[in-house]
Amino acid sequence: MLTLDEAKQVSGLAYTIRDATSQNMGKIIVTTCTYYDTVTKSGIKPISFLTRYATSAAEAKNIFEQSKTATYTDGRSLAGIGEEALWSATFSQVSAIQGQTWLIVTANKNEELATKFAKAIAPKLK
Repeated sequence: MLTLDEAKQVSGLAYTIRDATSQNMGKIIVTTCTYYDTVTKSGIKPISFLTRYATSAAEAKNIFEQSKTATYTDGRSLAGIGEEALWSATFSQVSAIQGQTWLIVTANKNEELATKFAKAIAPKLK
């Protein structure tokens, strides 16, 4: 989703490691990516994001809508990120929907940084 250089540019932090994985969970593809600053994965708090690519935009929207009432009950709407986005203080996450993809960004309880990453990633989703 974001290269190491893009993550450094978005965050203004000196990341040196990008750890990315992808797995198929039935018909759904789940991708995770975390950025760290050292080989020991310590120091600067990591930024992580997860994408869940559904089989259709309708399925992704349905999962996102269900999460708003089941999980993100404290969700506060955020403008300018995907088709719809929210911040959950309980989970310290930005959650957004764009097409067939549900995006979750965690930035160590830092709403501003999580929002910056979500804004940079959302346009790349389909």
